[in-house]
Amino acid sequence: MSKLIQIPNETAIREKQIVAGLFLSKFDKAGLKTLGFSGFTEAFNTIGFALGAKPASIKNYRDEFDPIYSNQRKGWHKRPLRAYCKAVSERYKNLSLAEFSTLVKSLTYSAGALDVLEEKVDDLTSTDSSFAKRLITGLAAENYFESVHPSLPHGLWF
Repeated sequence: MSKLIQIPNETAIREKQIVAGLFLSKFDKAGLKTLGFSGFTEAFNTIGFALGAKPASIKNYRDEFDPIYSNQRKGWHKRPLRAYCKAVSERYKNLSLAEFSTLVKSLTYSAGALDVLEEKVDDLTSTDSSFAKRLITGLAAENYFESVHPSLPHGLWF
């Protein structure tokens, strides 16, 4: 069983984006599978919305780390790793796939520790869609609704 690793709530949104990008670069397709995503675009969109960030930011941070990890992408190989990205990489470089995925989930969930426990119960039922994906997608949908609600015509909601 992996230990729960959490970033304090007051951590800047940028650091959370960097952590997500680092995870996706380091673990590549295994990371996608662990979080229940079918592809990177889905991961960028969902994680981006969950963190209140643009999906392109998550992709760009993944690309930032690609030159250091063995994957098929070249990423930003023509420039050195930025200092603040390097600091985040150093802080989390020794995390296993299980520990790092727990960290990413805790960043995107509103109650990370509880969700990880519920996910273990969900694993026992062997459904096609993981609890992690359903919860992240639900949060993304909620964030989307909150962002478009002011522009919706009044009187549509009962």
